[in-house]
Amino acid sequence: MSEVFASRREKRPSQGVLSYIALRVTLPMTILLVIAAIFTIREIDDTNTTYIEEQLAVQSLNTSEVLSIRLENLVDAVSALAANDVILNGLVDETNRHTYLPAFFASLRLPGSQKNNITLTDYRGRPIASTGQLASFEDRDWVERVMSGVPLLTVSPTQLVVAVPVFKNGMPEGMLVTVYSAEGVRETLEFPSLSRLYAIIDTHLDQIVYSSTEDFGKQGDDDPGATLSGWIQSRNTVNSHGHSWSFANNLLVVTGEIKEEAFAASDRVSTLVVLSFGAAVLALLIATGIVTSLVRRPLVGLIETVESISSGAALDQRARDEGVREFRQLSHAFNGMLERIDETTASQEQAEQANKAKSEFLATMRS
Repeated sequence: MSEVFASRREKRPSQGVLSYIALRVTLPMTILLVIAAIFTIREIDDTNTTYIEEQLAVQSLNTSEVLSIRLENLVDAVSALAANDVILNGLVDETNRHTYLPAFFASLRLPGSQKNNITLTDYRGRPIASTGQLASFEDRDWVERVMSGVPLLTVSPTQLVVAVPVFKNGMPEGMLVTVYSAEGVRETLEFPSLSRLYAIIDTHLDQIVYSSTEDFGKQGDDDPGATLSGWIQSRNTVNSHGHSWSFANNLLVVTGEIKEEAFAASDRVSTLVVLSFGAAVLALLIATGIVTSLVRRPLVGLIETVESISSGAALDQRARDEGVREFRQLSHAFNGMLERIDETTASQEQAEQANKAKSEFLATMRS
């Protein structure tokens, strides 16, 4: 049985110090470092993605609230103007209104963009006076709604309309209609934004009403959608509830960042992580080589000494005293063993010589 195990051990391939350390230490450590690098990079990307999404969500929410307030202030400004006595008198004073309404309308100004045209109409939407060219609104489907006493705001990529009823003795007798041009729409909806993208979408028309960058789309283009390639977005509906006026649109505020730009910082960090772990692996390989050299050199010297003695060389050879403490202790122990063997061999030779001399003496005496 022992011969079988011995033969199996002889057939088993032997490993050098370098391959042994590489397989048992360096390879597992390298695998652990690679796994740690992958996990770290994913964690960085996930954290950065979560942070960007949260920031965009906050920005879209805040912007939608500010936009809602801005539009409400615009309706309130037109409503306050509609309550002016000059407007009220001009609505019913068909005889003399031509003498004072043109000068009054020439002086009208609303807060914000001045790219607008303010028109006073009768109850059917026929123009009476205007800050610009007279325009009829008889064919608009919202005239009846406004004449029911509810102010209206509607916005499209080409114009923004604010229509409020003009009341006389508690009854709506006409309308004050403010129409902003496409440029006025842009000036009214424009906000300073911390994000690369700030856009407003009309979900009824599925069109871009305003966009801060043409990379996302131009004013009047179709909505490219929330899954637009290359962008990370957040969308929030403009709140139209709780107002005293009618909002004819479903507006959606979109904030976003180009993924390449948004993840540039985390990509640089990931690159540094890869370089750091790569340097760690390289340092591990160099350390493996150094440790192998420190272990192998005294071990090879000891093996050479043993092989030399086993091949019949003199016992006065000694293992070199080098290497780490454990190898020095091994060399001392081995050299001590050689000294004892040498002493034992010398004692045996002396005993043999004494016996030989005694035998020769006895043989001489007998002869």
